[in-house]
Amino acid sequence: MSGAPGAWEQFSFSPLSVSTAPVYVAFTTNINGPDTGNIAGSVTLTLESDGSYSFSGQDNNSNWLPYNMSAVLVVVGKDGTGYAFAASGGIGAGLPFSNNNWNWLINGINGEVQTNWNTSIGLGWTYYYNISASLDPGTLLNDLIGAVNQVASVIGTVIKVVGFFAS
Repeated sequence: MSGAPGAWEQFSFSPLSVSTAPVYVAFTTNINGPDTGNIAGSVTLTLESDGSYSFSGQDNNSNWLPYNMSAVLVVVGKDGTGYAFAASGGIGAGLPFSNNNWNWLINGINGEVQTNWNTSIGLGWTYYYNISASLDPGTLLNDLIGAVNQVASVIGTVIKVVGFFAS
């Protein structure tokens, strides 16, 4: 498993008029690497029109080595503004007596999401996500920054970091 971020995944939603329905994103993750086994789990994000959000995930490592993990999810509103949610932390090896799970939960309220909902996310949104594993803890933050910069260059917009968690 390398520290380089994997390929970005994408999904879009466009309502017929301004929607106050929450953004709900859920997906499974599965990172296969050169080691025996894989890292698999799930990620969810709920983002409400009042600016509140909940970003969570869990992964299980069946590899023989521990890894440093990073996950980033960017929701881009119809106006081109991106809102980034990121988490990073360690996951133990898939060995007896080792904690081979990585869990995170980030809850909060973002005033910019609330203020701009009707001209941005409420008119439609696209999300991009990336999850990666690395043996080198020094590359973890660089992975997250690189992943956010990569999607920003793809969609040509300013990314606002809404929630970040490092364990």
